Amino acid sequence: MKALDLTNQVFGRLTALRSTHVKAGAVNRRAWVCRCACGGTAVVHTQKLLSSHTTSCGCAFIEATRDPSNKARKHGMHDTAEYAALRSAVNRCHREKDAGFIRYGARGISVCERWRFGEGGRSGFECFLEDMGRKPSPELSLDRINNDGNYEPGNCRWATDHEQRTNTRRSPKYRRGENNIQEAAE
Repeated sequence: MKALDLTNQVFGRLTALRSTHVKAGAVNRRAWVCRCACGGTAVVHTQKLLSSHTTSCGCAFIEATRDPSNKARKHGMHDTAEYAALRSAVNRCHREKDAGFIRYGARGISVCERWRFGEGGRSGFECFLEDMGRKPSPELSLDRINNDGNYEPGNCRWATDHEQRTNTRRSPKYRRGENNIQEAAE
């Protein structure tokens, strides 16, 4: 079977310059050194070029994520620790393939709809940020006050590693009922 010659063919923003081979596991795969319209270069597997899977050196993705009109970037805070904390909570509670699902979602713990889907024209993350505020210190992480409760306003805080460790089901303090659970009667 004769190999395809893609020299000088254009695939989105990429122009194939010359063929090369790239090791993929134990197999050498044919790839192309490409020049991007932005001036960058990329080495792309032949199949990814032909299927339109890869159409730029990565510059198109960067432009899309920086575009304020992009609905996925509505709040512009995708690269923040607060966004990462909420995204991790949603994944471990609602994605069965997440490694933490067995300890969270499978136990019935969820993230409230306000933080997942938003309300009043605001995204879920914007509601989360309104309720929780910015993380006051890099050493803190998102913690549920009542370990058996959901991720929701009133049951979450920014906590230190020590607070996190003493607020687990394995903690003797938790088993004795001495954790910082706020009583409903208050």
